[in-house]
Amino acid sequence: MRLISPVLAALSLWLMSAPAAAQQPNNDGFHRRNGQMHVLRNGQLRPMTRDSRLPTGVLVTKDGFLVRTDGTRTELREGQACDFNGNVVAVRTAAAGGLALSAPVSAARRVSDDSPAAAEIEAVLVDVFDRVRQREERWEKDDDHYDGKHAKKAWEKRKKEEEKWRESEKKREEKAREYYKKREGKRREGKEWDD
Repeated sequence: MRLISPVLAALSLWLMSAPAAAQQPNNDGFHRRNGQMHVLRNGQLRPMTRDSRLPTGVLVTKDGFLVRTDGTRTELREGQACDFNGNVVAVRTAAAGGLALSAPVSAARRVSDDSPAAAEIEAVLVDVFDRVRQREERWEKDDDHYDGKHAKKAWEKRKKEEEKWRESEKKREEKAREYYKKREGKRREGKEWDD
């Protein structure tokens, strides 16, 4: 709980600094949903049947890639969308029940690197990532311990299986020797094998 409060405070400061005009709903763009691309017009989804080139020169492919004019490709993840300017945005449910695109993060909404909020966010994130790293190190130690026990048991099991296989091979070889001895003895006596 102690960790969540600074994060929420930093995020709320960041979101409140957004201009009101940037938060107006946008209902047109492209949306990736259930692994397929859709065209979003007036909050309604329609399947995307072909690639589309936007006025900014960005190509939106029907398999979910944004190809910029400089050739860089960005893949839209499940649930992401892009507006008609080629900006990757999130999708939300509009008040009327349709879908709407969230406003893209603009330079005005970004917190500058020298602001106190940026320092606070960075401190919180460093703390979070340190805790995650420490937790992962503990898990790796536990996994190594488990893997050591598991490897020893697996080795013992393989050893037993090899021993059983060697014993069955010895029995098979002994039976084969007995068979060939009997056969050779009968051949020397001049008898047929069936006699």
